[in-house]
Amino acid sequence: MIGRLAATASLTAFFTGVLVGGAPDDARAQGAPQPQPPPSGQPGAQPPPPADPWGGMNAGGLKPPAPLDPNANQPNAGPNAGPNAGQGGAPPGQPAPTSLSGELDESKAKDSGRGISWFWVEAQGGYEHVGLQTFDVSGDPGGPSAGFFDTTANGGVISAGLGAQIIFLTIGARGRMGFFSDWQLGRVGGEVGFKIPIGIVEPRFDVGAGYAALANFDDDVPEQIGLNGFYVRAGAGVDFYPVEVLAIGIVATFDALGLSRSGLTSEELAAVRKSRPETTDAEAASLTHDSTGYGATFALQGTVGLHF
Repeated sequence: MIGRLAATASLTAFFTGVLVGGAPDDARAQGAPQPQPPPSGQPGAQPPPPADPWGGMNAGGLKPPAPLDPNANQPNAGPNAGPNAGQGGAPPGQPAPTSLSGELDESKAKDSGRGISWFWVEAQGGYEHVGLQTFDVSGDPGGPSAGFFDTTANGGVISAGLGAQIIFLTIGARGRMGFFSDWQLGRVGGEVGFKIPIGIVEPRFDVGAGYAALANFDDDVPEQIGLNGFYVRAGAGVDFYPVEVLAIGIVATFDALGLSRSGLTSEELAAVRKSRPETTDAEAASLTHDSTGYGATFALQGTVGLHF
């Protein structure tokens, strides 16, 4: 028991001496002046340590990476760098990217200045070739003409149309009249077109169909003879816009025709023989029954149109 007390007293005295003896050294260390680093530029001077961007926030020797330099990706930025430098701007010598509104403004500047058209009026005139029996499938030697007039002709043609336009699509009606030596060929019907605006140039494609008839025969053709039927048309051309609403162009069209003639009654045939005594028996026989001919036309016309 006495030995244990002696050992405890010895340990207590040891720790007391350590604590009491170390305190003066700490006090002297705290009161002593701290060594100052030599001024910059003198021998032995060391540069000051870099500033800690995180304010000393580290633990266990680990610390977060330094923040990125916002100018790190601007090797070409300099005193003459524009406002787009460092923000994905274009390389030197190239125009900087524009916003969507800027691109729209540029497109307007490059456009021909034409706005959207809703209505159109058009007049055409030119040359037309007609063959009323281009596709002869009836087997009738006289054909729809019954031998009273030529079925092939060349002459002038005029036409006019009007309608509406929805963006690239046109819808309207058109009438056309061809003038030939023995007769006239009239057509009227609807059409649908497609246009491709390319600045002031506008390629066009049209299709149409309607009613067709021969009229105004010369004096050698009996008035009892009449032909009518249908046509189907396809056309292509190009328009030029010198101003916003005016179009000047050229168009080529191809028409397929189907024209029929009704057979004459005995009274009508007698009237024909009376007005034309030279009518042969073959011609008279051809006039007594129906006949159909399938032909074609080709026309090349100039165009003038107004678009509103």
